[in-house]
Amino acid sequence: MRKLIALGLAGVLALPVTQAAALKKVEKKTETRSLHIPDEVAPAVQPYLDCRLQSLGATIKHTDGKLADSLVEKGGDCSALRTKAATDADAMLVKTGKDEADRTKMVQDTLKSIDDFADVMRQMMAGARAKSS
Repeated sequence: MRKLIALGLAGVLALPVTQAAALKKVEKKTETRSLHIPDEVAPAVQPYLDCRLQSLGATIKHTDGKLADSLVEKGGDCSALRTKAATDADAMLVKTGKDEADRTKMVQDTLKSIDDFADVMRQMMAGARAKSS
């Protein structure tokens, strides 16, 4: 009878620990981000996106299967292309008749989306390298 009680107590003590571990797994948050590039500015910002990904060491192929021009070495700076992308995208939006506030918002949101995407890719690549080490 004492063995049964001892096992019963061990089971009761183990249950909260197991539940706590399960709750931690359930409470783990996952963040989903997506890359959004409006068609109106895609040609203007594509070089900046390519640069950001190439700076991470990625090889870029376009939809036609051809390799994108190399814009930067791994770890390189894409700030000049970001500035050019903003200027070119705004010029494209002027032609659509959008007012300055709408143009500025669309351009900044698009560039932020590219930056966020590149940051997520950098984190994923760093995690993959850490796991393979």
